[in-house]
Amino acid sequence: MKPKNRIWCPDCNRPKMLFETERKANDFIKWNGGDLATGSETLRAYYCPSCCGWHISHRSYKPVYESRTDKLIGAYRRMISKKGTDRIDRLLTNKGETVSRMAENIFKELPEEIRTVDSKNALRNAVSLYFSQNGIHDECGDIRREIYRIWREKKGI
Repeated sequence: MKPKNRIWCPDCNRPKMLFETERKANDFIKWNGGDLATGSETLRAYYCPSCCGWHISHRSYKPVYESRTDKLIGAYRRMISKKGTDRIDRLLTNKGETVSRMAENIFKELPEEIRTVDSKNALRNAVSLYFSQNGIHDECGDIRREIYRIWREKKGI
């Protein structure tokens, strides 16, 4: 019979038993530890920040815990920094500005006739020209979408 408290732990990359508290995990070890023992190693409870709960293990305690997610983010940041741009920081903060603030500033810098134009294509062409002239890269299109939203709001569309 399988335990009902098994979940998939993304850090361990396998199913693990999850306990709400350390006491419940230790009680499980106390009553069921003999069935799970692997030689001379004793079972212990440990907190898993990925699952926000307690698991049990026979492996020794590691004082510095780095989750798989943290490792992947670190590897991605190292890979990006080799290319010269840190895309994660740029997407999250846009070099100190939020996407909406940056879009508002760009929209204000566009000529008045472009800001009041009725055609979205004319606005799209003007924004593309502005981006190329100022070296702005918007791979995900977040800034463009926000500029179009501001334009529609001003036009009352």
